[in-house]
Amino acid sequence: MSSVLISVVFISSCSSPASYEFESMSFGEASIYSMNDYLGFPDGNTLKTHSVCFDDSLQQGYIAGILTPDVAVFRDDEVVSYVDTGMGVGDFEIKKAFCGNGVLLVVSDDDVVRIDGETLEIQDQMHFKSRTYADGAFANYDAGWVSFPNIEAGIQVIYDLASFERIGQVALVKPHMFAKSDGSVLAVSFEQGEGYSIQMIGADLSVSDGGSFKSASEFRDLVYLENRNEIWGMTKDDGEIFVYDLSALDKKPLAIATGLPDTRDIESDGEYVVIMTENGLDYDGYGNFLGGIAIVDAENKQLLHTLEMSHHHTSMDIDAVNHEVYVTNNSDNSASRIDLASGEEMAVIKAGSSAEDGVFVPGAGLYVTNRLGGNSLMHIDVDTGDFVNIEGFVWPLGVAYSESLDEIFVYDFLSSSIKVVDPDSDEIINTYDLGVSDGSTDGIGSMSYDHSTDIIYVSIPEQNVVVSMDAQSGEVLDVINVYDYLADSKDSYPGLSGPANLVASVYEENGKLFVYASSAGAFYVYEDGELVNSVDIEKGDDTKNFPYSFFIDQVHGYVYVGSNYYDVDTYQQLGGLQYGDAVAGIDYDRQVLFTASVTDDAQETLYAVSFAGELLAQVDMNQAQYVKARFEYDSENEIMYVFYMVPSEVWAYSVDFY
Repeated sequence: MSSVLISVVFISSCSSPASYEFESMSFGEASIYSMNDYLGFPDGNTLKTHSVCFDDSLQQGYIAGILTPDVAVFRDDEVVSYVDTGMGVGDFEIKKAFCGNGVLLVVSDDDVVRIDGETLEIQDQMHFKSRTYADGAFANYDAGWVSFPNIEAGIQVIYDLASFERIGQVALVKPHMFAKSDGSVLAVSFEQGEGYSIQMIGADLSVSDGGSFKSASEFRDLVYLENRNEIWGMTKDDGEIFVYDLSALDKKPLAIATGLPDTRDIESDGEYVVIMTENGLDYDGYGNFLGGIAIVDAENKQLLHTLEMSHHHTSMDIDAVNHEVYVTNNSDNSASRIDLASGEEMAVIKAGSSAEDGVFVPGAGLYVTNRLGGNSLMHIDVDTGDFVNIEGFVWPLGVAYSESLDEIFVYDFLSSSIKVVDPDSDEIINTYDLGVSDGSTDGIGSMSYDHSTDIIYVSIPEQNVVVSMDAQSGEVLDVINVYDYLADSKDSYPGLSGPANLVASVYEENGKLFVYASSAGAFYVYEDGELVNSVDIEKGDDTKNFPYSFFIDQVHGYVYVGSNYYDVDTYQQLGGLQYGDAVAGIDYDRQVLFTASVTDDAQETLYAVSFAGELLAQVDMNQAQYVKARFEYDSENEIMYVFYMVPSEVWAYSVDFY
């Protein structure tokens, strides 16, 4: 930047003239804080856990996530390494892990990667010409082949496991496939009105008839017990199990009631049968995330245990050697190891972490929310490097610090509460109930803090409300019903998904509450709980890339939505940002506006701009991030903290004035 004395005077209708003088400014080189380093993980990260598998031949397991290409490798209940599959870089991609006999397969609807379980090296990869169905993949490790469904063609395409060369196909539509000890495969397919047919796939890939059995409707899932020559079918709505004896298919199946609703998966090690529900154990007041498992004795056909687990689950796999089951905890970014004989949870294996948002507390350091990565609040003393992982949260979504109360407030999204943290002890000292139903796991809300009144504002998209709470007492002051912007739509508020569906912030000078509804493309203005105005905005890539770009300039009276800004009193659009797509922060003392942008090649850039519109400094930040940066400016120490959720990193830029 040029060494020209910069002296800007900015005058607005709601502030006194302010001036600053400096010759130039710049951003220093980023200091990068890796949350996984602090937590003791190896290099890499697995985020938004979706799939787990366990290779009992190696006594080693794998956890695949949706938001990162890395697959976590665990032994003895700890992640020991990550394998970068190259799948879903900077993207949201569902991946399924399959493993056995020292081989790991990671499958999406578009690609498959084969990994050596001992060396953890990628051996081969393949892109499907026609999209497949990842959950329908099947590996016959003993016979050395793998199949993937081509649903449109109604076939299973079979490849050599070692070379990925196509070696055949079988005409089966969405079959349940089970490997037998002799290398053959038992395939079970449902035909509407006919029930289930059984085919045997031989070592030479020939298909022969294996019989059939009646069923009025399709089961949610099936499992084959070779040692008992039985097929167990599980219903979706109530988790009832029907046991079919393959040596007497004409006999009426035995029914076993489990009472487990909304089931997803059934697995067995021959001695025990486990069924899993994703969310089916929810009850009024407990949100949308309570799942669990039921364990049945395979010999006696008796229900042994039902285990409630306060997360939702999409995958499980059995260690047949130790008679244990591994279950994904999707809302905790972890997997639980459960003993089948006792039904007890023996360990929780954390897969990684996330650095989503944060707040700087003078004298204490930086507090970072770890929502998708493990339900904690991470505290870094940026001066000493000390680190504390504060647990006990349920999807911490927003965080704020009150200097007047010397307390940290965290919005616990899935428990619909505010937790209060003492920055001196790093302990949760209070929990305040918001008095409304728990937030959904799909439509993400937010929290803001009015420092002039010590009032917390919590936005809950699923209920389309904003709750105001006295931060000192925890008393709910008001529940504001936001304008019903979906009244003429087929969409519903519980059906909303994605970040920042509803964001609220107060203009502290007059107490006006501004509520931005991203789906509506509008913000609404409330005084004393009553709607006084609404403003339609033009939605673009700015708010898409930076969904939390709703920002109020408390000094100059601007409301920023993405790259556009409006007057807080007249609600008229005044203009747009000359640099950047969203406001990242403001240095009020020096009248510097920090903004951020992202290019078509996913390069993120941070700008410093004077209120006169002059570009003062810029720096390129991270690149190819599915979730773009969020920001916290420490004006006292002149540091911009940049939060990257997916790699779980905080990038700290010094802001240097000369």
